[in-house]
Amino acid sequence: MIFYVNSTFVLLGVITDIDYFKTYPNSDRFGYLGLIKANTFAVYYYCLVLTYLYKQYVIGEKKTLNIIYLILIGLLLGKKAFFLFVALLLLYHIRFTLKISIKKMFIIAISIITVIFALRDKMLVAFFKFFPFWEPIYRQDGWFSFITSYRNVRFKESYNQIRVTWKFPNYVFGGTTIPTQRTEWGFIDLYLFFGAIGLLVYIIWFVKIFRDLDIKDVFLLLLVPMIAFFVGGFFVNINIMMFYVLLVVFFKDKKQNTFSN
Repeated sequence: MIFYVNSTFVLLGVITDIDYFKTYPNSDRFGYLGLIKANTFAVYYYCLVLTYLYKQYVIGEKKTLNIIYLILIGLLLGKKAFFLFVALLLLYHIRFTLKISIKKMFIIAISIITVIFALRDKMLVAFFKFFPFWEPIYRQDGWFSFITSYRNVRFKESYNQIRVTWKFPNYVFGGTTIPTQRTEWGFIDLYLFFGAIGLLVYIIWFVKIFRDLDIKDVFLLLLVPMIAFFVGGFFVNINIMMFYVLLVVFFKDKKQNTFSN
């Protein structure tokens, strides 16, 4: 219900260009959040809902139209992390749902990479025509800053602060002296908050919650944490983790119903 209500205001933002509905107010950068004002939460929320709808599609409870509509709305957020998630979901769909062999996927991947490499200049011109905000970043600071939205710079700044302020216990348990500027790389920020012990606890927790799930469901559920490379906050945001746990419970419930039937 929340998704459909907010999606209405995303479309309203696209039509009216009202600043309040934009992902980046007072900026020329493309993106519309609707009523959800936290763009990190919005990205993960749309990815979680898409995972939920895709699972229902696989078991025959939802039609393809629902998924296509969500993807189109999600792309309007203007967040690279959602683009990445859709790409990962497409790969999952090809491998596990369509059951295309790894050999064929490899051939397809090489073909796509070859085409992209050959047409990279023309593709960049077309991209910057629609998203001019990113061109100065690409021209001045390079492709890595462009891809990561300066997270590489924030990582370097955080690393320099850690070298000066952290003691041995910080590396084990995380830091009360957390760098003032997070990297927004989910896995790195998780380490900054909780240290090596926290990383180990999270790994154990993931192993436990995925217990009794099919390997295909595990891979599908892992797609959301994978986009933490492009957007932070997944591991340390209680609201996002709550929705994620509910999604895992939904997957387990569907598996149990399949066995009972």
